Formats: sequence, structure tokens, C-alpha cells
Amino acid sequence: MMFIGHGKLVKMKKPKLIRNWRATAKYAWSLRLMVLSGVCSVGEILVAYYPDALPRGAMAGLSGSFALGGIVAKFFAQRNMTDED
Repeated sequence: MMFIGHGKLVKMKKPKLIRNWRATAKYAWSLRLMVLSGVCSVGEILVAYYPDALPRGAMAGLSGSFALGGIVAKFFAQRNMTDED
């Protein structure tokens, strides 16, 4: 697979899972927050059927907040996690 980077064609490395992906899936707050963001995104669609249930855009706001929290959490050391790659 190729993409353009710095004005020239660059070959991408094949993506691979990290060694401790099970621990990451179990303990990483960043992943949990991203999943909550996805749930809120689906919730935004469901809330459209019940317009008086929540203020307009509430689920979108929650989704954005959880996504931002997930991005921030990626930069902090988390308990039960190692720096293994």
C-alpha cells in the first residue's frame, strides 16, 4: 500500500497487533472511552425517535466528550499496562 507523504510516494508498513493487546482491551481507559463514544453516537440516532427525552445534541456532546477523553487518556500511563510494543 502506498501513500503520499512529504511530496513523495511512501510505502506503508503492514499494520500488526501489539503484543499485549488482550491487556490493552481489558484495562485501557482510552479504549473504554472510545467505546462509550460509539455507544453515544448510536444513541444519537435512537434519541431522534424520542425528541422530548433529551435536549437536542446531548448525545452528540457526550460522544464528543468521550472521544476527546479517549484521546487524552492515550497519553497517560494506566494501571496494569506496560510500555511493551
